[in-house]
Amino acid sequence: MHDETRAPLRFGIAGAGAIARRFCRDVNGHARGAEVVAIAARDQGRADEFARDLGLPHAYGGYEALAASPEVEAVYVAVIHPEHAGLVRQMLLAGKHVLVEKPAVTRVADWDALVALAHARGLLLLEAMKVMCFPAMRALLQRLPLLPPPRELRAAFGSTQPRVGKLFDPALDGGAAWDVGVYPLWLHAALCHRLGLGCPAPEVTLTRAPG
Repeated sequence: MHDETRAPLRFGIAGAGAIARRFCRDVNGHARGAEVVAIAARDQGRADEFARDLGLPHAYGGYEALAASPEVEAVYVAVIHPEHAGLVRQMLLAGKHVLVEKPAVTRVADWDALVALAHARGLLLLEAMKVMCFPAMRALLQRLPLLPPPRELRAAFGSTQPRVGKLFDPALDGGAAWDVGVYPLWLHAALCHRLGLGCPAPEVTLTRAPG
């Protein structure tokens, strides 16, 4: 855990997309125990533009430089999710705490290996599931033990999106099976944990709309 009596935890961001920009604005505008000080992108020009727009002192044109930076204590991984596992491993090996955008990985074995590496090195590794921090979710989890025990839990994610771009690209592990499906799976795990059900494996179904 970060001691808020000391200087803020210094974050670097790997990936300069829209989610990274929102993260940077939110942390530097509202957080007390952390601040974003660096951005890394695949090319220096994009990193420089991000740093200029958001007022960051450090911009790196490669992830190796971010991993080696003495200015950074923790890294927020915000590249496309098929690239998460390798980049998370790189940052852990460099001694950085890691917050990784959801879905953290696309293979269970990758996550198990990364968790073991983080534990071995005494580092934090967390998936950025913001829904678990919402006041409504916290209130629900507090009320659950007061309600009759559930017999069945069903969770679904529905969204209307254009059929273009990475969200539906099978080559990039897009779609409900890999991308947005993480939301109902997190809900399943959180409720099972709160109710002491041991988080049995859920039955997952995928329905594709025609067209």
